[in-house]
Amino acid sequence: NNIDLKVAPNFTLKDINNQEYTLEKYQDKTIFLNFWSTTCSICKEELESIEKLYQEYQNKDIIILTIVSPKESKASKEEIKKYIEDKNYTFPVLIDEENTTFENYFITSYPNTFIIKDNEIKEKIPGALKYEQLKEEIEKNKE
Repeated sequence: NNIDLKVAPNFTLKDINNQEYTLEKYQDKTIFLNFWSTTCSICKEELESIEKLYQEYQNKDIIILTIVSPKESKASKEEIKKYIEDKNYTFPVLIDEENTTFENYFITSYPNTFIIKDNEIKEKIPGALKYEQLKEEIEKNKE
């Protein structure tokens, strides 16, 4: 049951540009981890807010990562990449080819955001939030 998920499951995934990300590497930072799907319209709206957050926080010890699963999205990696590039989004978009990370985090609906610090899940936020709300979650967990 995902309510019991306290420790953040580690993962190593590549982003749409084949750069590798491993969660454990960011242990000393606050991590904003967002699961989304290309089939989900509120997810897509929320990505605009995530881009704003990324612009604001990328140099401030806050790691912003998003994860998308081709299986869940019923879209190829190329289609996902094209979508992100068409929107000019610059935040990391990791591809969960095997759907393992989605399963390890018990993702059953989208979007779903986790705030992680010291390997611990501080917040689990189901559903889309506005920019101000997302920012508030980061601010209250970054200390």
